[in-house]
Amino acid sequence: MNLWEEKNQLLEEKAALGFYFSGHLFSYYKKIIKSFISTKLVDLKPRQESYLIAGIVSSVKYRQSSRGKIAIITIDDGEGRIDAVLGNNLLTQSYNLIKDDELIIIEGRVSLDDYSGSNRLSALKVYDLMTFQSLKASLLKISLNDQADGFKLKELLKPFCELDTTHKKCKVKIDYKNNEGRVELILGSDWDVSLHEDLIIGLSESFNDDNVKILYN
Repeated sequence: MNLWEEKNQLLEEKAALGFYFSGHLFSYYKKIIKSFISTKLVDLKPRQESYLIAGIVSSVKYRQSSRGKIAIITIDDGEGRIDAVLGNNLLTQSYNLIKDDELIIIEGRVSLDDYSGSNRLSALKVYDLMTFQSLKASLLKISLNDQADGFKLKELLKPFCELDTTHKKCKVKIDYKNNEGRVELILGSDWDVSLHEDLIIGLSESFNDDNVKILYN
């Protein structure tokens, strides 16, 4: 079973049972986000500096405060969970990103909630995966050898060169080696790609996880 099939199975389990049965949806994204998310939710501790974290939206509650409507979003990474509080302005900007079973990336500060005794995250910024990557990524690097299928690579890249999106596209760098030598080549602008999760998963499935890397600013 490939990763797309695993993701669909987990979503079907959630729809039927109310929970993921055979795994956790966050595992689908781990390979994509590992280069920029280093902190698990279970390891969060109150501190002044902000964290960059990621998780799957498991519930959303809206409340009216003196400063307008706020949201309390519970996110889960399969090992831990935390409530993230979005103020009115941030909620207005991020409203369309907050959906059950979606991955979101949050920059925010963790503090101790005196009422519940558990940690709570005050969100400063919220991103979906594609927005974060389009803002922060500088290069998509793909390492190949003489056994790699160049036609397969072209087939995978092409739809995401042509994808109609407002997100900034990313340059592609090919690192090719064989028994006679090695060469690095940055593809022309016609091959700039939108960093959609389907592209990254497809490349990882076809050319191995270790050979597909997104380099960040």
